[in-house]
Amino acid sequence: MKAYLVPRLNQILTGKDQSGLYGTLSNEDRIAVRQILRETQPDFRAWLAE
Repeated sequence: MKAYLVPRLNQILTGKDQSGLYGTLSNEDRIAVRQILRETQPDFRAWLAE
């Protein structure tokens, strides 16, 4: 599940996927959520470091 979820979250939070509901997220919100995940989720942080 994580093998799918983490890259998918990254697509959404970097703005690569702005379809549907994801298109309503502001760039500031994307950055904030990504930063929160980086600081609180070791798996997300490790995946970004790869």
